[in-house]
Amino acid sequence: MYDSSKLIEMANKSKADCIVLSDYPKQPWSVTKNKAKEMIPEIVDNGFDTFYVPQSELGDMDGLIRSIEWALDHSLIKTIGLSILSCPIACGVNETAHTDGAPRSETYRMQRYLSRYKVFRELEKRGITGDSLAAKRFHCLGMMDGPNEIDLLRPYHKNIDSWDSSAAVWCGINGIRFDNSPTGLAGGKFEKEVDFHYSPPYKVDFHYNPPYNEYHPSAHQDVLWNITFIENLTITNKY
Repeated sequence: MYDSSKLIEMANKSKADCIVLSDYPKQPWSVTKNKAKEMIPEIVDNGFDTFYVPQSELGDMDGLIRSIEWALDHSLIKTIGLSILSCPIACGVNETAHTDGAPRSETYRMQRYLSRYKVFRELEKRGITGDSLAAKRFHCLGMMDGPNEIDLLRPYHKNIDSWDSSAAVWCGINGIRFDNSPTGLAGGKFEKEVDFHYSPPYKVDFHYNPPYNEYHPSAHQDVLWNITFIENLTITNKY
């Protein structure tokens, strides 16, 4: 893990406005909390907002919730990230070794797909999602096993401020289109590691309208299909 001074240096160079605090998956929830307590003062003193990603030991839902509650009550934490690692871990869904592109078992994918919903549901049962401190406080880190997770989490959109995922583009580049299955991705999460240095052999215009035409390579059409799929989900779920 980078120390605070290194993170601040990189943030200044990239003109960032927020720094993600160090987190420790599958370790006691207090390890991540205590490291955050150590890092926050220096980061805030240098003019940056803080982004906290709670973690817990495998199957320790109560620990994850306690970590979230601590962050919600902390006035210097702007955003709380719920990740594709922390939520399955808290639900007892264990990560298994795999090679790039290797399929997961059907059971694993479905349990992972539902895990972030389970975390929000636990927060709701404890009266936390209705608290004003939880309004637009969360960021969803990554997509689970299909884009319809956006719709699945509709009851908690009032708590979610932002969401990031490379799935629409990365699946499209690899010839995978979102579909009409319950999750929106029948094969589940595409496990091949994202190539952040990928450069398409053609000019990409993601705002081209209409998105499907004979002048664009198939991969481009697949990317545009997936982006349009996401756009339609977000428009449908405005409240």
